[in-house]
Amino acid sequence: KELIDEVNEAMLFYYERLELSPASYYKALMNQSIDMGDAREAKANYELWKKLAKDDMGDCEACEASDEIAYLNFAGEHEAALELAAPILSGELTCSEVPHITYAPILFSMIKTGKIEEAKILLPKAAATIESNPRVINQIAPLIEIAVRLDEREMALSLARKHSHAILDSNDDLNDLRFFIAVSAFGDENDYKTALELAGKFDARNQNFYYADYLNKFYEEFGS
Repeated sequence: KELIDEVNEAMLFYYERLELSPASYYKALMNQSIDMGDAREAKANYELWKKLAKDDMGDCEACEASDEIAYLNFAGEHEAALELAAPILSGELTCSEVPHITYAPILFSMIKTGKIEEAKILLPKAAATIESNPRVINQIAPLIEIAVRLDEREMALSLARKHSHAILDSNDDLNDLRFFIAVSAFGDENDYKTALELAGKFDARNQNFYYADYLNKFYEEFGS
């Protein structure tokens, strides 16, 4: 956490020194807050990001929309997330990483709003799109969880078996946690224990119980 804070301070220092808009700084803080399960900080930084003027150091339009969709999904504003996602789903708004990184929050929002059949139709397309770009293979882990939530367990298991090595070799502890949360649904007690151990480490750093609560709620509902 100290290292993260130091890097954030360095980013703000250089943005101010170069007289750049701090919008990207607050968006970075928002994304960190989402990953840390801190709803209050995520909202505060989202509001600062949205009200500040953008400049050439900002992301492209597709990435800006994608990050806002991720926030809206996290904040439980699922209808708004899906409304904003329309030009991404239609192919009107794309870049090298969008829609790849946007599928998971879109699919979660579809599930939350009861658009189950739409989500089931979109899921295979999302998986195929992500599989076509090894740079975003970390996006497969949430898709495994989504497949479980949609009762597409064969697809979930197939994705897990096919991509487990790539996911776990990517040196990304948070992505490992997301993977083990997803596969805990298959009933292997060791996967659940691994997820619980990783969740505890992140929650200790983040000073909350976000991931442990998330894991246990998911495991209680979907664990076999």
